[in-house]
Amino acid sequence: MLLELRIKDFAIIKDQSIFFTDGLNVLTGETGAGKTIILDALKLLLGGRANLKSIRSGCAEAQVEGLIDLSLVPDEILKGFPEVAFDTAMDSHLAITRIVSMARGSRVYINGKLATVSLLEKITRPLISLCSQNQSIWLLEEKRHLAALDEFGGYDELLQEVELAYEKWRKKLDELRRLEAGENELQFRREYLTEVVSALQKVGVYEGLEDSLEKDIARGSSSEKILENGSAVIESLEKEGGVLESLRHINAMLAQLSDIDPFYGELSDRIEASIADLSDLASELQESISSLETDEEALEALRSRLSELRRLERKYRRDESGLVALLKSAKRELSDIGDALSLDELRKETQILMDNFKNKASLLTDARKKAAKWLAKEIKKELSDLNMKGASFTVEVTQAQPSPKGIDHVRFLISTNKGEPIKPLRQVASGGELSRIMLAIRAVIGGKSHASVLVFDEVDTGVSGSVARSVGEKLKSISKRCQVITVTHLPQVASLADSHLLVRKADGIAEIVPLEQEEERVEEIARMLSGHKVTEASRMTAKELLVAQ
Repeated sequence: MLLELRIKDFAIIKDQSIFFTDGLNVLTGETGAGKTIILDALKLLLGGRANLKSIRSGCAEAQVEGLIDLSLVPDEILKGFPEVAFDTAMDSHLAITRIVSMARGSRVYINGKLATVSLLEKITRPLISLCSQNQSIWLLEEKRHLAALDEFGGYDELLQEVELAYEKWRKKLDELRRLEAGENELQFRREYLTEVVSALQKVGVYEGLEDSLEKDIARGSSSEKILENGSAVIESLEKEGGVLESLRHINAMLAQLSDIDPFYGELSDRIEASIADLSDLASELQESISSLETDEEALEALRSRLSELRRLERKYRRDESGLVALLKSAKRELSDIGDALSLDELRKETQILMDNFKNKASLLTDARKKAAKWLAKEIKKELSDLNMKGASFTVEVTQAQPSPKGIDHVRFLISTNKGEPIKPLRQVASGGELSRIMLAIRAVIGGKSHASVLVFDEVDTGVSGSVARSVGEKLKSISKRCQVITVTHLPQVASLADSHLLVRKADGIAEIVPLEQEEERVEEIARMLSGHKVTEASRMTAKELLVAQ
């Protein structure tokens, strides 16, 4: 419930606090007194566009504050509020401040914390529903009818599922179309990368390959000389009477002298170590010459491989390390392109997601058609209460192009008199009829929604007589379900108010005065009945209206 609205330096309002109560709150006053300005201030408080022209002449900034009681707001609404806004478990009231400044632009505060307009809109949207005169125009826009039906339908979870399914399908479909459009380019890239990988794998590139090839080729080119000299060295070391045999003989003689003098034992040890080193040398030399490549064809293959390696370095303008990195990146990109070009699999995934969306959208269509019949029935009942007993109302649900909202187009159709063909709302000529239709729709939808406050701006435009009383009674009925705030020019509506607020202007400044005494209400309702000159007859009629409530 909206408890208080404070308006400061806004349009022609200097500094005014307005207190609202449960039930039906009515704002009345002469034309130009500032009634609509109060609703403009409320729109600003709900996240409406800030306009520097709304700042009162001669002032630096305008300020609008609102205090909302959250104690009766359903838990499911409170749980939906962003955590950054405020602690709903601790805060039983919502205090909003909106400032429009010449110097600093627009600012929003929620329970004392600086916030954004988008956050403000998200929080206030489920709490306060504003039904202005412009909603007569809103009713004529068929694109709005879908949202109105969905607000009434009560299938929010299904709506979210459809929107999510649509987003997943469209994302995958966009990916598929992008790949299909670039398939030729990807194919050309894949062929190039395949060539790169093939060439580098064929040469067997790795870190140190070039140095290894150069050494193998150098050894292979001198293999005959190495083999000849190496074999001669081995023979000199190991042949009978060779170096090793001579050293062993010397070692044996020195060992015999070690008992005479330890010095000879030390010499023997040194000779024995030399024998071991020379034996290892002979083995390593034998292994080296055994691995020599003496095959001229094999040597030519080494030279060809080195030549190809250097050609690839020139072609790709990279050294050996660069070629190794190129091979790795080319393989990775080739794998990615291979996945991208697997369009058959992607088409299957897209089809599955599309089928999932259509299935959920079909369920939503069924829910909408069911809700449409119920909504039409309820609105027809409300129209009958508003003295449109011959009216027939239909909510038409037809197929439309897929969207996040499903596959449906919704249109409100009406026949205002019995026997007349049903037709779109835009073809309803009477402003009074449109006002009553709007009130009927808001009465039904407002009853289904969780909004704790419904605000009507001269919903009774074009209405008079007995119909005016019906409008008032309808507003009164709605106010038993939630708080209603309305601007009206009809005495029949004003007489039903639980709280009557008079808006008047003095010296160019608007002020809001609560009419708490019966005499005050009688005088204002009499003015509404007779105009500027209040007569005894109008006072009597005003009293009768108040008694009749």
